[in-house]
Amino acid sequence: MDRSIAARNLMQRSDLVCVSTIHPDGFPEARMLFNLVKLRAAAVESGPAKLPSFGNWLGTNTSSRKVAQLHHDPRLCLYYSDAATFEGLCLQGTVEDVRDPAIRQAIWTDAWEMYYPGGREGGDFTLLRFQPLKGRYYQGLQVTDLDLGA
Repeated sequence: MDRSIAARNLMQRSDLVCVSTIHPDGFPEARMLFNLVKLRAAAVESGPAKLPSFGNWLGTNTSSRKVAQLHHDPRLCLYYSDAATFEGLCLQGTVEDVRDPAIRQAIWTDAWEMYYPGGREGGDFTLLRFQPLKGRYYQGLQVTDLDLGA
């Protein structure tokens, strides 16, 4: 199987993604978020929220420290993994806020009301578009640099 297809398959089957931002003190900070490529698969495959290969959406609280860090420095690293198959995918890129109501509607699910007071447009929900610039796919002892057109 083509290694970029294998990497994309890992991305599509991962429930969570590790997100690393850069704290203003210069050190990275990592945390786990829901992987919207899997969770909102139908929305990211067509329509206003369609993503390019290896792109992703990140939904989080506007009041979170990660949003403040990303407004200060939009560089981000995403890491997907599967311990059972000894696979990993590291993507580096940048993020931008998305305010387009059609995209926000396509990504939004009402189950998120409990996390984001006021809902989709209520003030504490931020939607970020991740644009990958570099990628590395790890499987077993093989490492593959991915051509992401950067």
